[in-house]
Amino acid sequence: MSLNYLARRRLLGRFLTIATFALVVLNLLPILWMVYCSFKDNNEILLGQVGLGHRKAQVQMIRETSEGILAGSRDGGLGLFQLRDGKLETLRAVNHGWFSASFATWDRELWALSADKGLMELSPEWKVTRRWDMGDLKAAYRRQFPNHPWNTVWVNDVYASYLVAKPDAVFGVLRMDRGPGVVELAKPNGAPKFLNIASGLPFSVDELQDVPGTPRILMVGPNGLIVWDAKAHAEVAHWEWGVALPWDRPNVVRSLDADEILFGHSGFADIFSISQGKIVRTQELAKGEGREIQSAAVDGQTAWFGGVGGLWKMHAVRDSGSDSGETALSSSRARFDAVALAKVGDQVVAGGPDGELVAFSAGNLDSLAAGRLSQGRIYVHWRNYIDLWRNLPFGTYLFNSLVVCTLVMAISMVLASLAGYALARFRFWGKDVFGISILATQMIPGIMFLVPLYVLFTKVSQATGIRIVGTYWGLVALYSAFYVPFTIWILRGFFAVIPKELEEAALVDGCGPLRAFWSVILPAAMPGIVATGIYVFLTAWDELMFAWVLTNESTYTIPVGIRLFAGNYQNRYDLMMAAATIATLPVMVLFFMMQKQIVSGLTAGAVKG
Repeated sequence: MSLNYLARRRLLGRFLTIATFALVVLNLLPILWMVYCSFKDNNEILLGQVGLGHRKAQVQMIRETSEGILAGSRDGGLGLFQLRDGKLETLRAVNHGWFSASFATWDRELWALSADKGLMELSPEWKVTRRWDMGDLKAAYRRQFPNHPWNTVWVNDVYASYLVAKPDAVFGVLRMDRGPGVVELAKPNGAPKFLNIASGLPFSVDELQDVPGTPRILMVGPNGLIVWDAKAHAEVAHWEWGVALPWDRPNVVRSLDADEILFGHSGFADIFSISQGKIVRTQELAKGEGREIQSAAVDGQTAWFGGVGGLWKMHAVRDSGSDSGETALSSSRARFDAVALAKVGDQVVAGGPDGELVAFSAGNLDSLAAGRLSQGRIYVHWRNYIDLWRNLPFGTYLFNSLVVCTLVMAISMVLASLAGYALARFRFWGKDVFGISILATQMIPGIMFLVPLYVLFTKVSQATGIRIVGTYWGLVALYSAFYVPFTIWILRGFFAVIPKELEEAALVDGCGPLRAFWSVILPAAMPGIVATGIYVFLTAWDELMFAWVLTNESTYTIPVGIRLFAGNYQNRYDLMMAAATIATLPVMVLFFMMQKQIVSGLTAGAVKG
């Protein structure tokens, strides 16, 4: 051979190696991307964000302290700022990386509540000095209410938390569906306990607001509002949204004093008198703007409102005889989304959804300075896999798939082993036609059978009273009918390569045909049978079309369940990716473990007659 020929062969070999490697990578990329997306937030997937996102740093608390302006965020971030030379200068900052955190101050005390760490007292250096975790709160709840189940607090189920500090106690609540209620912790060394609110309302508390200068707390829920006296441990009054109060739950609830409450909803602000039990004033904000109020701050006769698109100012909030009042929009920060507000000296400090802080002039709402809390930590959403099992019936889907696929594999192997052995060993009339017919069944697309089979199953059920659609055995029988023919052809090849001398020797030793098949032929063909069984299992595991039509809520398999993630479960693509990962990884491991046996079985079936 010439050197040029050998060089070309080597070059061709390298090219084929690289091309094969590239094809493998291209085939793995969608799987790797699926696994990667299963650790992302759903909003990140919907927005097409490639990298992992940060924890939500929405500003939750702004307070004026002797050291400066203290701000806290829902991801456990804390920052101390000072307005200097037209800037919000950061004096110090820390990010604890908590979930759904809230903060409250009393004098020099600083308290925190979060969905993952529980209730905490922080030192002046913002370190946790005392903590009551979820186990402590759960134990306290069970001691008080032994006959009522504790709704286990799961981090991803908590939308937000709210905390109020009073001279003698701290009150907190986790905003979530079916939350445990309001927890009270007596200071300094008390044990946590839950308030027993006997309002008679179908009431669940998901937000707390302080009434400054009084022992009162406003408890806001989806159904109504309760005024609670923290010192007397008694309810002062309660109202239901849409019944005693003429609208649904407002976006903002703030106390003006012991008698009046300020409600903000849509583009309006209402002042409600507790003693009179009615609204004493209504103010339209940003006429024609249709702005959505999200926060409020009150100081004396003036209230400031923040929301999507800007700030508004309202004068004479306690003067019911006043005219319509005055409103104003921020000029330089008209598009700032203020989710938290506080009156600090001569400024109004607004906090944004991503940790932004802006100081505005309290008089004309001109922007003075800007700053921000530390950005939240990068968050890998590994809890998506736990949410999958907690919030969705994925366990049912997995169980159904295991039952159906295991039964189909067992039935197919029994029937195909007998038929494949007969085709490989015996001569009988119509053998060739039978073998060709088996292959011919694979030429017709399965979708052509879908409607006729559904009609057939329905007619049989109507005639016999035996339900087929929505049952395990209906789907198992259908899958077996589809997979047995091709399985017969594969096992025929395995049996054909087994030397006949093994069987003849068994017959000479006194075995009958059935004993020889069971004791000699099956063990020799077992690697091929196992590989073929795995092939049947994987094929049934991924089947969607027939399972979509012939199952119901109790018998949905994994492919159907994953398909339902788009629509039925609010398009939770993060959970869909997690479900697809769980469904894919086990079968991938099985396939890679048995790929040699599967390939040899396919090859043997193709060349043996």
